[in-house]
Formats: sequence, C-alpha cells, structure tokens
Amino acid sequence: MAEMQRACAFEATNPHSIDADAFSKMAEVADGAMRIVSGVEKLGSKVMKDQRTVKKMAERIADLEAQVIEMSVRPPAASA
Repeated sequence: MAEMQRACAFEATNPHSIDADAFSKMAEVADGAMRIVSGVEKLGSKVMKDQRTVKKMAERIADLEAQVIEMSVRPPAASA
C-alpha cells in the first residue's frame, strides 16, 4: 500500500500525468488507509494485552473460589 501511495503521489505531481487530480485523490486514500490500519494494529495490541489481564484475573478468581469450596467442604479439625 505504501508503494501505491508513493506512486500515486508521484503521478499527482507529474506534469505529464494523464489525470493528476485522480492520482492525488488515490494517494490521499492510500495514506488514509495506511493510517487506519496502523491504528487498528495499535488497538489490537491493547485489546490483546487487556484480554491477557482479564484471563489472569479470571484464573485467580477461579483459584480463590476453589479454595473457598475446599475450605467449606473440608471437615473441621478435631479440637485438642
């Protein structure tokens, strides 16, 4: 996509271009698309990090719940 943007930007400034305006618009669109993709990648990284945090928290909660159940099922220790 970067190569397409570069080529369209070049053609937009070429005095012999068949349609400089069209190439200029295509260069702008390609640039915008690259910015969106870049933003999505950054957002995706944050989402993945957040999902790992949520997973760790869920695992910890499950461990604590298991401990509570084990403590409630275990018979009380005999008094000495």
